[in-house]
Amino acid sequence: MALDPNPETMDLEDSESCGNTPKWMRNEVGDGSVNYRGISADRTKTGGWRANFFIHILLTGDSAAIIGIAGNLMPYLLSFLHMPFPAAVNTASNFMGIAYLLPVFWGYLADTYLGQFVTIGTSSIICFAGLLVLFLSVTLPSLKPAECVVHDNLPCPEASQHVVSWFLAGLYLTAVGSAGLLPCSTSMGQDQFDETDEVEKKQGSYFFTSFYANVNVTAVFCVTILYWLQSDKGYNVGYGVILGLYVVGVACFFLATPLYRHRRPAGSALTRVAQVFVASFMNMRKALPADHSELFELDDEDASKKGIRKIAHTDRLRFLDKAAIVPPVNTLGPTDTGATPKLCSVTQVEELKVVIQILPIWLCCISVYTIFAQLMGVTLGQAISMDRRMGSITIPPGSTVAIMMITATMAIVVYELLLVPVLRKVTGHPRGISDLKRMGAALFLALLAMVVAALVEGKRVRIIAENHVTSTDLQMGTVLPMKFYWLFPQYQLLGVVEFLLGVAQLSFFYGQTPDSMRGLATGLYFTSVSIGYFTSSVLVEVVNRLTGREAGQGWLSATGELLTGGLKKFYFLLATIMIINFLAFLVFSHWYTYKTIISNTDDRTVTNKWRLSADEPFRKPTSSQSDSKVQAAPASDVDPVSNSGPGSGPDKENVVEATEAANLRTTVNDIKNDSKSSQPDPGDSCTTVTVSESWEDEAGAMSQKPFLPSTDNDHHTGSPARTKSD
Repeated sequence: MALDPNPETMDLEDSESCGNTPKWMRNEVGDGSVNYRGISADRTKTGGWRANFFIHILLTGDSAAIIGIAGNLMPYLLSFLHMPFPAAVNTASNFMGIAYLLPVFWGYLADTYLGQFVTIGTSSIICFAGLLVLFLSVTLPSLKPAECVVHDNLPCPEASQHVVSWFLAGLYLTAVGSAGLLPCSTSMGQDQFDETDEVEKKQGSYFFTSFYANVNVTAVFCVTILYWLQSDKGYNVGYGVILGLYVVGVACFFLATPLYRHRRPAGSALTRVAQVFVASFMNMRKALPADHSELFELDDEDASKKGIRKIAHTDRLRFLDKAAIVPPVNTLGPTDTGATPKLCSVTQVEELKVVIQILPIWLCCISVYTIFAQLMGVTLGQAISMDRRMGSITIPPGSTVAIMMITATMAIVVYELLLVPVLRKVTGHPRGISDLKRMGAALFLALLAMVVAALVEGKRVRIIAENHVTSTDLQMGTVLPMKFYWLFPQYQLLGVVEFLLGVAQLSFFYGQTPDSMRGLATGLYFTSVSIGYFTSSVLVEVVNRLTGREAGQGWLSATGELLTGGLKKFYFLLATIMIINFLAFLVFSHWYTYKTIISNTDDRTVTNKWRLSADEPFRKPTSSQSDSKVQAAPASDVDPVSNSGPGSGPDKENVVEATEAANLRTTVNDIKNDSKSSQPDPGDSCTTVTVSESWEDEAGAMSQKPFLPSTDNDHHTGSPARTKSD
């Protein structure tokens, strides 16, 4: 192909990956992502929504596995394996705890050693093995529990240890494998959008919203179709459908391997964080320089080689800046960061500052998932006692939570299509409001949901008292004259909370944490869900012990105040906790400072203009100049008396034209030589550069004009400089 020789749109920076062809001619991404062959990714052939389509298929299969098993696990443990109730509760809790607690471990493993793609491959094999064992354990006669025949009203004996062991092995293998898919697939999905490209950056801002929509639609499918299949057609049919969906999801994901962009593992982020603590402690007695620019920072070339995007300095947590105080030269020694144990870069220090600021915000969000855990416990207990008939159909208690999931899906549509365009005009923010504001709105709505839940429970208690219903009556299946529609307001509020908080958390953690911690950061979100569930169990136990003078007499005990307002008091207690939590969040979010990325030298920009000044001589920058800006030549290059440098003196116009001619000749020769000497990888998508003859003719025509040599011994005539204008 012929190269358009327009000096206003040319970028002559060399490329390490493909000869000397400029990056903007190869459509390379600017964030350092590579394709499956380890070559810089081509934005026209990789990434974007095309790649994310297959990642979403994988997420659908994984979500169906976890939600499809967890929601209907208790009936199988109690009715088929005949586990004691405490053991069944612990098994179900352990399954969810592993699935949502281990993502931090998998995320760290991906960021440090394996990368997202390899981690997904490893964890998907483990999850597949678990699902296969589960399917076989509910299908093969030798692994299925024996049917229970009741004699003299005696309870059914627990299934044999052999049967239980196979089922639990499949259950926990599924949880461990899914824990690896959750953080890596979400962070890899967002990695398909180049943050240095405005178009892709805008597209990427919708990824976490699409992820949440995917999860909610899958959840609705699980609590309706899958739960019905398991209960009506058998667990072997339900688990078979789950296994089939998962296999399809994994197969589609790996078939699309050439479409993905990958980030190389950046080494241990925890090591980088620890180095800052150690260096700041060792430099504790040193005084900080008045100008933060005197602190140590990697230059652009080193940062690019290490795959690090530099972060601008902030004035928060100044004591950590002591880690970047430059020591005497003779004390320097190389380490894995290019510094010493006493020296860290400003970017490394800012990474730790970001983590310190994020942690309290993360802690404030855990209380919301404690509320969601109550939704699956005491709130379902409310639904069991209510009239759940819709015409001739009786809605199962577990399916009432579908209202929350449907509301969350609808909230996504309303927010993205209606609210965001309006808010964008008011606030100027591309997403309507910032992530922190969305998280704050979610916390406030969660507080409001607990108040509504307390009021609804108050009405239920009054109906119980008016109809003289006892706890024994409710255990025998007595239905109150109160429609389950009364639970809709709190379900709908929590559905909006789930969408706002989930999307904002993922977007905030991914965008603000260091590049080397993004898998770990998305794992933090899932871990907050797990901690919220564990906190819920502890909270219920503590409340019962503190509010009951005798065993079994607490607010939430069936023989205590559960039917006389204990649950109402518990909801108001949760609302009080949420008020305190919301105020703490306001403080921490006000204190938070968003990180600012300093772009490294980038030769992709097509709009940079090469200019030539007749009044100010320039030199082409060398590769060691990190800012890639051409600097003015020293004053000695121009005669101080006559001011007769290139483009000055009586024949200024001729000098300019002659300089331009030399400039064009040099450019033509450079590109022709580069194109001859450059031998790109045969498998690479590099473009062969040729020079149009018309441009050579133009250079030759200009060279025929009179040329007046410079008064400084032709210092500038050999290779006139080209530079980028800002």
